[in-house]
Amino acid sequence: MASIELDITDAPREEDHRAVFEGLSAHNRPFIGAAGRRKLCVFAREGGRVVGGLVGETSRRWLQVDLLWIDDSHRGRGLGRGLLEAAETEARVRGCVGVRLETMDFQARPFYERHGYVLSGQVDDYMGGRTDFLMIKRLV
Repeated sequence: MASIELDITDAPREEDHRAVFEGLSAHNRPFIGAAGRRKLCVFAREGGRVVGGLVGETSRRWLQVDLLWIDDSHRGRGLGRGLLEAAETEARVRGCVGVRLETMDFQARPFYERHGYVLSGQVDDYMGGRTDFLMIKRLV
């Protein structure tokens, strides 16, 4: 039997990354079905320049929001709400039953709570002593 070597890197080969991703996906499929991953992005533009956006993906009937950002000069005008509502509407069209996202204690937890998101979990003493919140919202 060949010996196992551990390869630690910050620059993995694409084929190595793909091997792990595909291996885990194949293992998970009997339990949770095919992923059906699809990007879902909503961008706000002013004069062609992006002044806000939401980046995520839908998979297995859930929307995962990875990024939501509004340029400082456009905050407080309802743009965040508009991005979030547009993404939730599209998620419903795609058959999603919920939305999942994370936000830090210095970011937007109150904003998400005002829009129907509830705390599902948290990690304290994270990234320099901050708190990371897991928020969810049911769409149905």
